Amino acid sequence: MAVARAVRRTLDVLRAQLPASVSVDVLYDRSETIRDSVNDVQWTLLLTFGLVVFVIFLFLRNVSATVIPSLALPMSVIGTFGS
Repeated sequence: MAVARAVRRTLDVLRAQLPASVSVDVLYDRSETIRDSVNDVQWTLLLTFGLVVFVIFLFLRNVSATVIPSLALPMSVIGTFGS
C-alpha cells in the first residue's frame, strides 16, 4: 500500500511536468481492495475476540476465569503474527 501511495504522488508530480495534451491515469488499483480487506479482517478479529470472551464468561460465570483467556487470546495473536 505504501508503494501505491508513492506511485500516486509520483504521478501527481509527473502530471504537472507533462504537456496538457498528455493524460496519465491509473487504470486499475488493487490497493483500495487490499486496504478494505485488511480493515475487514481487523474488524472480524475484534468482534471474534469480544464474542469469545463473552461466551467464556457466559458459560463459566466467573470474572477471574474469564480474564485469563481474554489476556491469552491477544497474546497468541500477537505471537503468531509477530514472529
